[in-house]
Amino acid sequence: MCFREGPLGCLFPVKGGVGNRGLVECIIIVVAMGAHLVKRYVTETDTEPDPTKKYEFEPQFGFEEREAREMVASQEHMNLAQLPLEQRDYCAQHLLKLMKCKRDNWPNFLACKHERHDWDYCEHQDYVMRMKEYERERRLQLRKKRIESQAEAA
Repeated sequence: MCFREGPLGCLFPVKGGVGNRGLVECIIIVVAMGAHLVKRYVTETDTEPDPTKKYEFEPQFGFEEREAREMVASQEHMNLAQLPLEQRDYCAQHLLKLMKCKRDNWPNFLACKHERHDWDYCEHQDYVMRMKEYERERRLQLRKKRIESQAEAA
């Protein structure tokens, strides 16, 4: 079996040839596309943070003064608004304002553009903060592993 080059440099089988070199290259490209999953579950399991568990390092580690995030919307307000559990986050107060605006301005949903923008921006900022926290935890675990290996070598 012979192979010809396809998209992304991956080799595809062509009838009439011999060998399986291209199959290996295709597998490598697939692994590169899911690199974050490979690092998490195969190669760097000890340094990749588990997003489902609490972080290992202290939140104040490396910061002189860092404010703790607080929920503005109370549990009672979210229950009264029948907010789904997956939307009860740090941006819930913006979502409550958006839902109230939509209710008050029905059927003119375009009147709530400002509230929608505020909620979307808060969700984006929350996502960025979570990604930064994940990366901070990953780098601290790499640092801890590097320090331990240097101590063992010395």
